[in-house]
Amino acid sequence: GSIDSGDPESETYRGNYEPVSFDGSSGDNVTIEMTSDDDTYLILLGPDGTIVAENDDYERLDSRIETELPSDGSYTIVATSYSSRATFDYELTLEQAE
Repeated sequence: GSIDSGDPESETYRGNYEPVSFDGSSGDNVTIEMTSDDDTYLILLGPDGTIVAENDDYERLDSRIETELPSDGSYTIVATSYSSRATFDYELTLEQAE
């Protein structure tokens, strides 16, 4: 993916960000990784819009979230940067075990 000026923008998410949605079930274990040459930041929002988990520097500047989903519904991964208003290319992976 790529974060650029054409993406949604929010002060809450440090400038431009890309939302990625997926369906999950209560008790699912998920691993989300975001890698880039930039300083990545991941936020996982639950079906009600609250933050389930977030991570800045899991390994170097890359981000990783490993968590158990608390409820059934549509989750949103917010892919962004720790640096305010950064634009960059990234790779995002989601592994979901039931």
